[in-house]
Amino acid sequence: MFRDTNVTELTLPATMTAIGVGGWNNSSITTLFCEGSTPATIDAGWAGDATIMTAYVPDAAAVTAYGLADVWKDFAAILVVGNVGDTFSVADIDYRITSFGPNIEVEVAGSTLATPVIPSTVNNGGITYTVTAIGASAFKNNATITSIELPVTVTNIDNAAFQAAANLSAVTFTTTSGIRNIALRGFLQCASLTNVNEIISVLETIGGLGTNGNGTFNSCNITGTLTTPSTLTTSTATSIFRANHNMIVADLSASTLLTTLAGNFLFDNDGLTTVLLPPSLIELSASSVRDNPLLSSIIIPSTVTTYGTNVFKDNFAMLSVEVQNTAPVAIDASVFDSIDLSTATLTVPLGTTGDYDAAAVWTDFGTITDGATTLSTNNLEQELGFSIYPNPTSGVVSIKSKQLNNTKVSVYDLNGRALFSKSLNGTSSEINISNLASGVYLLKVQDENSEFVKRIVKQ
Repeated sequence: MFRDTNVTELTLPATMTAIGVGGWNNSSITTLFCEGSTPATIDAGWAGDATIMTAYVPDAAAVTAYGLADVWKDFAAILVVGNVGDTFSVADIDYRITSFGPNIEVEVAGSTLATPVIPSTVNNGGITYTVTAIGASAFKNNATITSIELPVTVTNIDNAAFQAAANLSAVTFTTTSGIRNIALRGFLQCASLTNVNEIISVLETIGGLGTNGNGTFNSCNITGTLTTPSTLTTSTATSIFRANHNMIVADLSASTLLTTLAGNFLFDNDGLTTVLLPPSLIELSASSVRDNPLLSSIIIPSTVTTYGTNVFKDNFAMLSVEVQNTAPVAIDASVFDSIDLSTATLTVPLGTTGDYDAAAVWTDFGTITDGATTLSTNNLEQELGFSIYPNPTSGVVSIKSKQLNNTKVSVYDLNGRALFSKSLNGTSSEINISNLASGVYLLKVQDENSEFVKRIVKQ
């Protein structure tokens, strides 16, 4: 069965009832994790050396049963490892067994200490357990804890582990952080927690380990700059960094494996002025960067192809948006809901101003520019005293103003290609576009101090 193997540890399921002749010949196994309380029958010719072997069993009754059974009674030791879900306490820290062989693991289930230091391993009843997680609700509503030190072996912060631990101000690490996953509500309402960058420094999943609930770091007090790591691949649930009103910069640019920004990811942060999106992003989920009243600009990478509803809603100060897609992505009108786009500037890739000007919602920006060509739909035409007519036209367009000296008019197609230009003088002039095909064209009028663009329909 286990002949000629280099395996040193083995788990025997409760369903195993017998070990036959020669089952252990030349085997290196020295440790057995026995899930059943009733020992399997071992044939006398099994070819193993019981005197160098240790058996871990579920409970004290199993110790007695194994200790009376043939072959088992010759084992060097028969010890109680406990059942998954069993709890015990060592040095005022509570633990819960989470794994029973070949890895014997526990999670922290709670503590009455104000500054607990969590060990990487803990010994109970002669058994050494590896500490790998802070369990669900372990410190929920705990007003006593002010700081906690974690070993690198702790990789998971489970659901609501520190929820509403109002006085928790520091999470430190014995060596470095080993946290790979933080679940829903992991640090929700930890109002004294001001810096989470080290906590998330090797994080892979945030808001994961479940699909209901929200707010991994919702209503903390993250201050200054939030920096997400290169290891981050997944953000799920909602409101992960919501309502951190002293957060100024959210730098997600290093997270080049992250493809989806979860709903309400950065929502309702009153002090947030800068968001740097990862260059790998494909989807901006619903309301992912909304209700940040001081956020004045955003750069959207070319990888983004999906926008949920209300992505940038109520970012009232947003005056500048740069999109790097060479073709406009179809978006819902709610993406920029409650933002006065007529006063905002949209920067697009070179040669695409016409495409964006013709695309729903994107066309609502007051200014669309690619750095070479700027299309403006504001009221400068009236403010500067220009009159341009007729529109639509069959060929000739008249331009009048109080003073046309040093004025230049250029005609572009909707791809931003310049078709021709003309210098104007006096108070009135004409341009002839009768040689152009029927369609929509853009008239760019420039004088010494200003410019504007007007759409002209050629019939």
